[in-house]
Amino acid sequence: MRTKYWLLFLFVGLTAGLIYWLELNSVQPQESYLLNEQGVKIEYEIKDKPVVKITTPPPSLDRPKDSQGEVRFVISNLKKNPSLFGEWLNLGLYRKQFEDYEGALEAFQYAALLRPEDARPFSNMANLYGYYLKKFDKAEEMFLAGIKLEANSVNLYFDTYQFFRDVLKDKDKSVNIVKQALVANPDDPDLKKLLEEATL
Repeated sequence: MRTKYWLLFLFVGLTAGLIYWLELNSVQPQESYLLNEQGVKIEYEIKDKPVVKITTPPPSLDRPKDSQGEVRFVISNLKKNPSLFGEWLNLGLYRKQFEDYEGALEAFQYAALLRPEDARPFSNMANLYGYYLKKFDKAEEMFLAGIKLEANSVNLYFDTYQFFRDVLKDKDKSVNIVKQALVANPDDPDLKKLLEEATL
């Protein structure tokens, strides 16, 4: 009788262990994904917030000035994990500080690939194109792209207004962008004051 019980317990134990092993080693179903317009594979989670699967090679992390100061820590982090959106933004800002404008642009462009729904890479590219690379058409395109992504961001409107006023010297565009800002933010007192200034 004892032998039967022992065999029963052994059978139950082996069965449970086998099931557990199969769960650990089973092939998981492949994640569903889409490719965005830039060819980067993205997986959609709840609320449609994209998580990027790195299939597009990142820009070079060995540009001549990438070994200076604290940028080394950013480079180190990105070499370990190229999907760190915030670190690409940091790298772009460091490179701009070091006057490596092409390298900064590469970093901001890759950040935009990682999070195409985030306005920050576009506003940084706009600033870079407009004030450093002197590519005004591209700057305007990036400013407006950022606004399209974050229509309620007052700061983006202010930056775009200043670019139209100070760089392009285009009063009509300056006034119109403030009017557009007020449509999206009708109760903002600073925008109302800015419109008065723009129309003088």
